[in-house]
Amino acid sequence: MTNKSKIIFKLLSILIILVEIGTIATIGLLIIGGILVTLHPDQTTINYSMSLGHHALLNSQVSPLILISTYFVALFISATYYFIIDSTRRLVNNLRQGAYFVQANLMQIKRVMIAILCMTIFQFMMSINYCLVQLNATQEFDLPLSEIFTNILILVAIYVIYLIFNKGMALQEDSDSMI
Repeated sequence: MTNKSKIIFKLLSILIILVEIGTIATIGLLIIGGILVTLHPDQTTINYSMSLGHHALLNSQVSPLILISTYFVALFISATYYFIIDSTRRLVNNLRQGAYFVQANLMQIKRVMIAILCMTIFQFMMSINYCLVQLNATQEFDLPLSEIFTNILILVAIYVIYLIFNKGMALQEDSDSMI
């Protein structure tokens, strides 16, 4: 492996660790926010928690069921981000050590595909929740699907990478058996 590759893998590893720490912090903040809303469940706190990023919804009356489901879906989305980052970190570490076509890499790629599939489902659920809140506030039902289509394209790309690694592993095993 060249020095340039080593530097790139090292920087990538550091970046992944920083993103992983940020994801863990996000999960922690979501848990703390859920606890605070549970301890102080008045409509002002609920409106504030629902309006972060959606200021037009500040004055809407939000059903506690929608709030709870939105909270758990956000928590699940953050957890899937963590699984994606963790699997990517493990994959990069394997590649950095020169283990390219091994079963461990296929397993990490499978974990990423499963996590992205789960995240797509959770994002669809979050879109439905957002539409229900927006319907309550503005009487419009607009289902944003761009993130879901993007996740499907990413899932297809990762599946192609999985197929490449799977074929590479089969060729590696065939090459090793001939020697």
